[in-house]
Amino acid sequence: TIRVWSAGCSTGEEPYTLAMVLLAHMPRAAGWGVDILATDLSTRALEKAAAAVFSMDKAGEIPARYLKAYMLRGKEGQAGFMKAGPELRSAVRFEVFNLNEDRRPGGGPFALIFCRNVMIYFDSETRKAAVHRMLWDLAPGGFLFLGHAETLNGVCDRVQSVGPTVYAWADKCDAAHGSVGTP
Repeated sequence: TIRVWSAGCSTGEEPYTLAMVLLAHMPRAAGWGVDILATDLSTRALEKAAAAVFSMDKAGEIPARYLKAYMLRGKEGQAGFMKAGPELRSAVRFEVFNLNEDRRPGGGPFALIFCRNVMIYFDSETRKAAVHRMLWDLAPGGFLFLGHAETLNGVCDRVQSVGPTVYAWADKCDAAHGSVGTP
């Protein structure tokens, strides 16, 4: 099973996109499990995300093979809308979660953590605390993804950049996070 955390998921586009890609490359028929935790502070955004209904205007942003395999086209009263199919909906679970609270989300550790375009709203101390808390739930060998306007330079020396906005544990930290210390 691959576990993924989409922190600050808003109305669900990111976790459902992740589910499409992961299910396409790690199918259940081949024995894979895909478990995506999607969190946000906004209950209103999470209600919309859990409903999994999107305007057909967004269909152009989804590759045709994923659209056909994972999305349902609305008919009659739902014309003009699409809904994430049951396979997608079963791979994603939603939880109210505040990145500024000193608690952990359920279901970790996570191979991938996406926290894109969330920390741009935090001051440096809040950003540092949130990153350290997220790292406690990053599995050995896992990756933390940030938004393009975000960086961990000067925020955390326990991770290293492995690509634009992608971070992994720095070599000086052991794989079990033993040298990380408390957030």
